Amino acid sequence: MKECIFLSDKSGGYFALDGSEFSSYQGLFHFLGDEWELYKTIDDLKPVGVSDQSQVFMQDGFFERNTAHVIEKFFYSKHTLVYEVEGAKEVVLSLDFRRIHDFNDKGRIYSITKEKDMVIIEYKKYEDDSLAVLKETKYLAIKGVLKYTHVGDWIKKDYEYDKLRASKSDFYVYRAISFTPINEQIVFGFGSTKRDAITHASRKVELPINNMILNTEIASSALRNLMVDVRHKDKDVMGVFAGLPWFYQFWGRDECISLIGPITDGHYMFAKHVIMRLVASLDSNGCLHNRWPESELKSADSTLWLFKRIHQLLIVLEKNSRTKEFFSKRELENIYEKLTIYVGHSQKILSAYTRLFVNGPKETWMDTTDKDGRDTRSGARVEIQALTIAVYDFAEYLRNLLKKEKALDFLKCRDDLIDNTRRFLFRDSMLWDGYENEHLDRTIRPNIFIAYYAYPSLLFKEEWTSVFKKTIDACYLDWGGFASIDKSNPLFRWEHTGINNESYHRGDSWFFINNIAATCMHQLDDITFLEQIKKIRNASVCEMNTMGFIGACAELSSAKELCSRGCLAQAWSAATLIELLRELGED
Repeated sequence: MKECIFLSDKSGGYFALDGSEFSSYQGLFHFLGDEWELYKTIDDLKPVGVSDQSQVFMQDGFFERNTAHVIEKFFYSKHTLVYEVEGAKEVVLSLDFRRIHDFNDKGRIYSITKEKDMVIIEYKKYEDDSLAVLKETKYLAIKGVLKYTHVGDWIKKDYEYDKLRASKSDFYVYRAISFTPINEQIVFGFGSTKRDAITHASRKVELPINNMILNTEIASSALRNLMVDVRHKDKDVMGVFAGLPWFYQFWGRDECISLIGPITDGHYMFAKHVIMRLVASLDSNGCLHNRWPESELKSADSTLWLFKRIHQLLIVLEKNSRTKEFFSKRELENIYEKLTIYVGHSQKILSAYTRLFVNGPKETWMDTTDKDGRDTRSGARVEIQALTIAVYDFAEYLRNLLKKEKALDFLKCRDDLIDNTRRFLFRDSMLWDGYENEHLDRTIRPNIFIAYYAYPSLLFKEEWTSVFKKTIDACYLDWGGFASIDKSNPLFRWEHTGINNESYHRGDSWFFINNIAATCMHQLDDITFLEQIKKIRNASVCEMNTMGFIGACAELSSAKELCSRGCLAQAWSAATLIELLRELGED
């Protein structure tokens, strides 16, 4: 994979380009808010006669790419892509108009005209090649091109990253025009009407100048690329996309975990806005949806992460005497009401035998199964217990803050769950992954780091030290990460297996877990675990700066070696890296 430029317009769209046939998900994508869908227009912008070898320089908001004697600059903002190029005699524009997952290549018609100072590209999509039924029309307006040549041919591309993932990799794209750049900005504007496209292309944009030096700044920028404000059915919706290009939705678990980024960076109002949207969406049992727009998957921990993040935000605000600045008493009482409903509901679903919380199949963050349908992590899972204990602590904290009468003994609920978790899951100096069908699941996974992160007081320091060491022996990877399952487990896979999910939670190393693990090890004993902390930090930073989407944090890596795999811009990977770097004092 070459160095791939990645920019977000902060309103749902993105631009990715690496100078080669990288992925069908490269190019310029616009967010259709009412449909909650990404729409692709440009596949490639390529100066003629220049090799694929390039140097990429990242700024906060734009990219510069140097190839031989050609210098290109890219900036993307709200349906408008700004392109500046020096030293190129000719640039070829290739198009691939379609919704991001629409692979129907029939009935695609492009028309190119010149109107005053604009090149107008009209795209009509018909149901089939008979051109009898028109489905939609979209437009791309280009300002800054005085002279162009209509190329007008279709070329086949076979994208390497898509082939690696075993997804559809062969596509036909339309080489539309070649043009000679002039010494000013070339601006591309998209619209469902010609007027909208021209309006977006008419914007005069000054490229920001802000050299990013610190890795914390780059990680913060990576997360901000996924902190979006989208227009959906005449309403502005603010939130955190789980990842681009594929996870352009608000996933409850991902969004709540990712809130540590804006909380750590001091973007309290953004965090508060997301929190109140999520609180308003809690159901009658106080439970949070898995995803919005909705999916069939359920989540056992989204609600738990939500309350943990609210607790963390309130502690930060209280420390700085700013709670009243961001939360009214009415808002806090609304949160407390929903919280007490959830706690009351939780007491009704405890296992009769273990008095632990039991989740169904594929309801934890490890929400896939192996090819035989066995590895689903149903039962009482370790991080669910720890997160629930933390929620009981938060309930007591908020009760005291609001001076509410004790309707339910939150501390007794907490202490009982601590005792039961230790009784059933802590055996032989190890905190095991779960308890299912009256049997202890002795599978070793890095989820114990989430348990520590959620509630460090669950075990004593020497007990956690033993747990961490055993997990390192079983799951640690020498390049600086953790395999998602014990390397001796028969389900373990060294190489990422793509969309079949065989390696997804059975070998692949997830950057958000690695970052959390390093944060926890640093808090527990930064001397004993110094080597692992340094290697994890270096691996996450290296991936962010030199692999995949440059300046973004990928979802995961193969266990075998450090690489960018999965979704190449993942919110919780960036957010937990921000937290880790600040934990290590890299402000």
